[in-house]
Formats: sequence, structure tokens, C-alpha cells
Amino acid sequence: DPANSNARETLAFGELHLARTFGGPDEPHLGNRAQAQAHYRRALELLRPSAEDPANTRIRSILDETEAQYRAVGG
Repeated sequence: DPANSNARETLAFGELHLARTFGGPDEPHLGNRAQAQAHYRRALELLRPSAEDPANTRIRSILDETEAQYRAVGG
């Protein structure tokens, strides 16, 4: 359900895990940057709606970190 922020955030965290596994910039990974970029992009898409709420500082912080990691892998 796209309107369910908890479901979107849970999916985003799964995408982040996959992104880091395939090619995260800060830990050992499989070396597949294209897959990492795709998973970071999907995580960003899922996190952005929740980050629009000014009271949701936790997700805003995760979004900022995810954007930095995405840039670090060439996104």
C-alpha cells in the first residue's frame, strides 16, 4: 500500500541492505555498482514521502545518508 509509511520504510531498509551488499561504499561488498545504484535509487524513492514530514527527523537523517551513499557509488 503506497500510503502506508511503515511498509514503505520497511521496504526502503531492505533496499538499503541490498544496495550495501552489492556495492556499498563503506563496507565489504560484492562489487556490483549497477545493482547498488538501482537499490539506492529505489530506497530513495521509498524514503522521500516520509522525509517530507518535518517531524520525521529520523527518516530525514536516513534519507540524507542514503543520498550520500548513492553519490559515493556513482549515482
